[in-house]
Amino acid sequence: MTVFLLFIVTALATGWQLSQQILMGVWGKPLNPLELVGFSGSLILFASAYVALFSLRRAIWIAMGASVPLWIFYVPALVTTASTGGPVLVFIPGLLLGCTTGLLIFEIARRLRKTNDGLIPANAPPKIFRRGILSLTGLAVLALIVLEVFFVGVDREVTVPVTYAIERENGRSIAKMTFQNLAGFNFIETDLKEVIGYLEANHPRNVSVRVSMTYDFGKVRAMNLNYAYLGDIKFRPYVERKP
Repeated sequence: MTVFLLFIVTALATGWQLSQQILMGVWGKPLNPLELVGFSGSLILFASAYVALFSLRRAIWIAMGASVPLWIFYVPALVTTASTGGPVLVFIPGLLLGCTTGLLIFEIARRLRKTNDGLIPANAPPKIFRRGILSLTGLAVLALIVLEVFFVGVDREVTVPVTYAIERENGRSIAKMTFQNLAGFNFIETDLKEVIGYLEANHPRNVSVRVSMTYDFGKVRAMNLNYAYLGDIKFRPYVERKP
């Protein structure tokens, strides 16, 4: 039952993630052939979970074959995601695939290993090992979820002092507000008439804007481009990041 659960959960997790990538082609994303290769592995792994209900030996070999196309996609995908950064939850399917592959390697090695009495009987699996793999997988997934909820992708509004200038571009006015001390960002701009009118009418000396920032472990990841505030005026900014 442990093998069945691990196979089915891994197949569903990887299949869902890959299907989302493939379906993004509807919105114009170029199709990556490796996504189709990986998705075929998810389907085969799903079938192996069904076979595991009747023949564990056959299911293990089918699942090992399914892991090959899955890893063809996930090795470069995980390396790229880890180097560029991304939500912790996107790593869960890869983690499950790693645990499944580890269990497969152990089971195959156990069946091929010889003793003085011949091959170790296939119907004598180490239940403690399997339960340990399942427990570690559950704990790892729970840890990733806790990190995602409490430490990754945390949104917080901050008030930042800026210097401003009203610039003319292509016949329209643009308020350019340069951050005095906001790591990773140079300035924001807006052509909202309310913001420009307020600045031109009042000529304030000390100007601050309130923006929504996303943090990973206390480090700025991104700025919310949906809104910012100048006093009580809400506007949608254009943001320039520092190189």
